[in-house]
Amino acid sequence: MADVSKISKVVLKTAPKNVAAKIECRANCSEVCQNQRIRQNVCARIEVKQSGTGYGLHAKEDISAGDQVCIYAGPIIPKEEHEKRVLKYQKKNMNDFYAYQTGKLFVDPTESGNLARFANHSCSPNMVAERWQIDGKIEGHRAIVFIANSPIREGDELTVHYGEKLNIYQECRCGEENCSGWIGQKKEEPVAPKKQRARKPLKRRAPPVMVDPVVKEPRLTAEQEENIENYSREWSLSRTQKKFAKSSCHNLHQI
Repeated sequence: MADVSKISKVVLKTAPKNVAAKIECRANCSEVCQNQRIRQNVCARIEVKQSGTGYGLHAKEDISAGDQVCIYAGPIIPKEEHEKRVLKYQKKNMNDFYAYQTGKLFVDPTESGNLARFANHSCSPNMVAERWQIDGKIEGHRAIVFIANSPIREGDELTVHYGEKLNIYQECRCGEENCSGWIGQKKEEPVAPKKQRARKPLKRRAPPVMVDPVVKEPRLTAEQEENIENYSREWSLSRTQKKFAKSSCHNLHQI
């Protein structure tokens, strides 16, 4: 993202809030309004020529940081059409994809577009891609513009970072010191679920049988056994004998 403070003072003076929010002013804003660079197609002088990685976009003049370099133009298509085109390009073994997401829609200059599509990827680019809202344009679409994020000299190759959230994943050959080695985001390979061992059926144990505990009586001494024997002899009279004894005593008292 380019530093807003580096954009020309005239633009910031006319519409500071709109510029900060990346909203272009309306056509009837003012005669001196400078925040209509996309509608007026304000671009730097650029050209396509051979570079170290094939064809690339180059500057034909010095460009200051914060200047609008070019507009990324091409057919504006919905998501469904974009997915169909990606499959078609893959069947044709096309390694280069040019589609950019512009909000709910996509701009795809793969088959027809302007020179901006020749900007190569770099891990240390001299341009950034910004999305700007244009009044009166297609709903759900924001224009893609390339803004210089550092001073660019005439003849320098113009590069931009394609981003990490892409449907492609290929080797990067930008040659920068901070090169990650890859363009796009690597697809995570699905992790195979671990094989679960078959559990053996649990054997149900029989409920424990409750057994009354055997109480061991203590052994008696000879003296204790003799006392018990005398005690039993004393009470060995039957109930009849006891009644007879009681009635005899009663009769004796009456005499």
